[in-house]
Amino acid sequence: MSGAFDRPAASEGTKETTLERPTKASSPFNMDDADLVILTKDNVEFYVHRVILCIASPIFKTMLSLPQPPEAVLTPSVDVSEDSQTMETFLRIIYPVADPEIRSLRHLREVLAAGMKYDVPVVIAASRKALSQQAFIEADPLQVFALACTLGMEAEAKVAAKAAVVQNRVSGATCADLEEITAGGYFRLSQLNRTRT
Repeated sequence: MSGAFDRPAASEGTKETTLERPTKASSPFNMDDADLVILTKDNVEFYVHRVILCIASPIFKTMLSLPQPPEAVLTPSVDVSEDSQTMETFLRIIYPVADPEIRSLRHLREVLAAGMKYDVPVVIAASRKALSQQAFIEADPLQVFALACTLGMEAEAKVAAKAAVVQNRVSGATCADLEEITAGGYFRLSQLNRTRT
């Protein structure tokens, strides 16, 4: 993150006019009464309320408590490294709106990473719940196992490991996420596979 800054108006410099203008996010992240703009890496602006971010995240609370320049007249902005899909899901979890549906493990990994980065327990809990979905476990139990191991989610890892063994996906399997687990985690998976055969 680059921190909180005020955006210059387009007429104040040529840099703004040469860059692609940001896209405004959809409701509820396009409200006129927002007091902060979050700009994602894919150039989408989320108009949000500081109070909600500060309640949900001690990281945002600390960052947003930093003094702003006195000449600030426009809504302050924070650039983040997350893409708009990840940020929208992250924000929908912490805002008082309907919970979003997480439909892929890749997206789940990104949302969970944001939850951990900004220290937001409700996002971590929602991600953990999503990781336990039977659809994810049936579709790719090995990836669920690896992700659960990486994040220290022992119960979820056990369920996914059993599914991977039952589906015969362990022997000779490749999964990029397996590279991130400990040798102990891989050993337990191998032992479970051996006892099954």
